[in-house]
Amino acid sequence: MLDPIDGTRSFITGLPLWGTLIALHDGEHPRIGVMNQPFTKERFLGTPKGAWLNGKPIQVRPCAGLAEARVTCTSLQIFDTSEQLAAFNRVAERSRLVRYGGDCYAYCMLACGHIDVVIEAGLKPYDIQALMPIIRSAGGLVSTWDGQDPQHGGAIIACGDRRLHAEILP
Repeated sequence: MLDPIDGTRSFITGLPLWGTLIALHDGEHPRIGVMNQPFTKERFLGTPKGAWLNGKPIQVRPCAGLAEARVTCTSLQIFDTSEQLAAFNRVAERSRLVRYGGDCYAYCMLACGHIDVVIEAGLKPYDIQALMPIIRSAGGLVSTWDGQDPQHGGAIIACGDRRLHAEILP
């Protein structure tokens, strides 16, 4: 699966938060994921054997609770319903830091241990499939808001620490 420019608005405005996403799907799940950001010369890779940034191993950071969490989403406009926005706000209000505008780059920053939670809605399969192996191979967790398989898109939550994921899910 290929998304040649994930983060089109970032690309248009010259912000290096966009990237090219490539996922190798084995018919059941995405197994290998690549996020390439050519402007910053960063290439994130997730495989069953690990996750790397430009050939160096990466991993998520431990974060036991929302009070210490760094949370991000691309934009508040991505939430399709008032219920989704309210759910995001409940998480944001309890978090240490909230940042907007990350696109695919935010998921890779989670895999590197800089961000703890990415919460989004309205994602398409090509938006998330390449990021799933990167996050999971770095030790993180990614699911839909109801804890299901995220490969088909929709409302997505990615966490670096499983304790956070459990705290956030309804």
